[in-house]
Amino acid sequence: QAQEDLMFSFTTRNPETTPAFMDNYWHIQHLRGTGDSAVIRSTHAHQGWSMNSQLANVQIDLVGDLLAAGSNSDIEISFTPVTAADTLQIEARLPVEFDFASSTAP
Repeated sequence: QAQEDLMFSFTTRNPETTPAFMDNYWHIQHLRGTGDSAVIRSTHAHQGWSMNSQLANVQIDLVGDLLAAGSNSDIEISFTPVTAADTLQIEARLPVEFDFASSTAP
């Protein structure tokens, strides 16, 4: 019916990385009829969204000898990046006294 909103939803899986700019569009066609006799009544393209890449195989382990509260110890963080990057940011949100000031990376 003309002038009525059509709404539907579906489940999909986002790609691991954002597609190239020209490929990152959703395309929709409104057709009358089916198969080879279908007639395009209207079309639209809508720009897709950026993907925030995920980290795979994330593991965080306390590997130092000092385990007591208030002591300095060693944490080992490992992961597999899904896409290339040039910066790593690690933030401990709680407790607020958590301090990475003397941290080093191999």
